[in-house]
Amino acid sequence: MANQNDPFVSQMIQAISSLNLSPEQLQDALHSPESMIELMGRPSAQPTRDLGYAGSNENSFKQELDTAEARWREEARLPPQKPRATKRIDLEMINRDVSQEMSSEKFMFLKTFVGNKKSFSTIPISQLKFVSIRDMLARQVHKRQCLICRTIFKPVRRVAVELSIEDTNGDVVLLTLYNLPGLFLANHEVLEAHFPIGTVLAIREPWMKFPSAGSQQNSIIRVDSPSDILILEPSNPIIQDIRWKTTPTIYRHKFTTAEEWKGQGNKYFEGGLFVPAALAWSRGLELNPSLHALRLNRSQAYIKLEWFSAALADAVHVLEAGTSVVSNTTKASYRAASAEYGLERYGDALARLDTLDEDDAISVLKARCRGRIHETRTGDYEWITMFHAGQLTVPHLDVAQFVNPAVNVAVIPTRGGGRGIRSMRDIKTGDLLVVAKPLASVFPSELPKNVVVFGTNFSTRRSDKTTAIALITRVITRMHGCPEESDMIYHLYCGSTFPPPPPSYPPQISENAVPITPLSWKGDLDVAMIDGVVSYNAFSPNCVKTVSPDTLKSGDQSPEMETPSAIYGLPSLFNHSCHPNAVWRCFGDVMVIRARETIPRGSKITLAYTLGDTYVARDEKLKSILQAKCDCALCSSDRADGEEACRRREQLVEELLAVKRESNERKGTVMVEHTVIEAHVQSLASTYRSNCKLPRPALYRAHSDAMQSLELEASRKNRLDLLRLSIQQGFKALEAAGFIGIDSTLVGGKASRHALPLSKERLATCSVDIDTCALLMAHLSTSFVGLSQVIRAERWLRAAWWVHDASFGGGQALFNIRLGSFLNKMPVPSIQYRWN
Repeated sequence: MANQNDPFVSQMIQAISSLNLSPEQLQDALHSPESMIELMGRPSAQPTRDLGYAGSNENSFKQELDTAEARWREEARLPPQKPRATKRIDLEMINRDVSQEMSSEKFMFLKTFVGNKKSFSTIPISQLKFVSIRDMLARQVHKRQCLICRTIFKPVRRVAVELSIEDTNGDVVLLTLYNLPGLFLANHEVLEAHFPIGTVLAIREPWMKFPSAGSQQNSIIRVDSPSDILILEPSNPIIQDIRWKTTPTIYRHKFTTAEEWKGQGNKYFEGGLFVPAALAWSRGLELNPSLHALRLNRSQAYIKLEWFSAALADAVHVLEAGTSVVSNTTKASYRAASAEYGLERYGDALARLDTLDEDDAISVLKARCRGRIHETRTGDYEWITMFHAGQLTVPHLDVAQFVNPAVNVAVIPTRGGGRGIRSMRDIKTGDLLVVAKPLASVFPSELPKNVVVFGTNFSTRRSDKTTAIALITRVITRMHGCPEESDMIYHLYCGSTFPPPPPSYPPQISENAVPITPLSWKGDLDVAMIDGVVSYNAFSPNCVKTVSPDTLKSGDQSPEMETPSAIYGLPSLFNHSCHPNAVWRCFGDVMVIRARETIPRGSKITLAYTLGDTYVARDEKLKSILQAKCDCALCSSDRADGEEACRRREQLVEELLAVKRESNERKGTVMVEHTVIEAHVQSLASTYRSNCKLPRPALYRAHSDAMQSLELEASRKNRLDLLRLSIQQGFKALEAAGFIGIDSTLVGGKASRHALPLSKERLATCSVDIDTCALLMAHLSTSFVGLSQVIRAERWLRAAWWVHDASFGGGQALFNIRLGSFLNKMPVPSIQYRWN
């Protein structure tokens, strides 16, 4: 458990306090996992780039960051020194305490650092000289040297995996391993399967340091890059002549035949421990390389791990080696096809499956291949299926990726020569531009519920959340299992301290299957680059959800403690604008990008990285990832309004939220008298220049509130004049949201009942929740029903349909699923789903 007097924990408490909790709720949050989980589950209305904990107190965090940076500078300034020898009893006590923490169900706050200097070795172990613990100095990376050691106690973990190790002399030290594939916040069983007592390790160019700057306590060895750690098998020639001065309590290699290793691997696999299973089968293959069952089993473990290239290599090896067992041939072909499917080589997978005798499993996989081929060629998706899959606890969707031929990666001179996305032809509002699966993603439900990790990020100067820290390891895990895809990560922007990425994307990926051995790294991993890629490119893929009847009530929305984090390839290349011409949403972990407005050929296509009512609020969020202030039209307009007006605007928004909270406490509703809201509207309008033609999100919400208040009063008093005023407030709200060409007449006119009452040139700006716009239009439809204006009622319902379809797709079926519970209570017209 963390000490509440610790500055870090103080920051955490302030972050939670910003959620407007009572002291009792705050106390529960600090001591009860259930209370914290409830806080973490609060939904977010809009998707954004992953910019860290929304509730972090800025001043407190800045102090924590400055202190941490000062410590790192001090550590770098001090010379290397001989550390005090670590005692075995000290390691045993540390191991016991951390093990008890892991076993406890108490809530834990952990902290780590991202974006700080991290070393990694590029020298093969064969060219390194052995070094012993007693010859190492603290505050030093031991260049051109290698430490041979073995574990003496069971592994434990905080943020890092902690191994108690001894060298050949019997000297001991604590080894902390960061970023190990698949081991972030792992439990005892998983850790022990990876590192049983007696595991022999080689550490390339080890870094010995003190746990904190200036400390004279026992030193530790820290490893940031998994490629610097090698697990040495007994047959490895490196350790053939090594003699240990002590005898380990447990010997790791207790099996002497391939069949025994096969049985051990089967047990691991059945328990869901896929990496240890693959490792056991690999050891069996060392004893009997011709035992095809081991390679086929390992192929299946790799498929479970989504290490598809390695899975394909094993399956193809069996096919090329030849086998007289028909079932092995069929199994190898099916697993090869499954791996090709995972590699998105759907045509190859289908061709391979066509050579096999049909059965249920083969028929299902063939149908999936055909579905993915159709999606990637046409952009035609089963949106309803995707929506329902996105509601799962861990929503990793099975769909193909799609890139509209109208978009292309290009050099953007206005971005300092960096990359961006341009349109290759004219694009219509609502056109599907990109459907992208993540390179890696992490959802809160995949992590332990009683642990929160705060990452102090030196690169972006923000506080990273648990899923963002986990995402670094998830990316590294993918690179370990799919080494041929590493450039998909390395070719993304990773900060100004690294060379700029290539002008083109995506990189060419070899189709040659790459065999791997678990926990044996191919190449050298630059973890600092991975830190940078995640820091500057992570998204928070909040899933498209069902809209509740209360969605239109623009009440207070509390920030989330935890949200998903994900890295995408092509979407990371879209440049930012606070007033973008494209929008992104996520069905599960799949990102869908559509045009928000008509986009002429040759235009830059942009997305919004964050939201906010003024440039002041947006700049504060964007400064961590943009090299310069945003110069979009919306920010330029805000700056013309002046900082004082913008801050006054933010204050007025907070005041209205406070009034609505008070109303909710007194009356059980966030609805406020329309006269109060209308006065607030006037004050808000005064913070914008009178000639402003751009969207005004804060004013949209105020007009929407006024519309609802008038609508309710009109219903209670049966007054049509108030209903007309309500409609006019709705028109003003839509104009403030960014819609154009609005038919704001109440009577008369000869428009077709299928003609939309607004222009299809653009949707609302991204700072406005598009669901509330669709519901507002449905309210306009019911209001016109009340005025006996049937054609206008039909047109505004069609407008709601169009807005939803242009934003999400899925037609009337998805519209009814998401908004049906709301609309079923409204007297909207019963008409055909179509518009001109």
